Amino acid sequence: MENQRNKKVLNTINNISQRIDVGFLYAKEIRKGMTRQKKIRLSETGLIKLNALPKESGRSIKPYLRSLINKIVPYNKPNLEYLEILSELRLICSNMNQIALIANKSSYIDYK
Repeated sequence: MENQRNKKVLNTINNISQRIDVGFLYAKEIRKGMTRQKKIRLSETGLIKLNALPKESGRSIKPYLRSLINKIVPYNKPNLEYLEILSELRLICSNMNQIALIANKSSYIDYK
């Protein structure tokens, strides 16, 4: 039993190392079935753009390109000021809902 497990582990390691040597792929991606690769040539400006776009969206290059291939346009990561304003709006909405709840429970509101 132990011998079979060791053989399976060795086979898996050999399999992964061969795939990494051939395709420079991560073992995690191999498990997902991503064993194919495509090489492209870019100019210097194209490479700069390719490196800049994923950083704006807060992703690395591989997930960014995969989302483009799947026709999902990655959006840019929102800036800190936007997130702070959004957080404040959530708090204001929560307070308004609490006020509305208390007002509806009591009979002090005149609808006319």
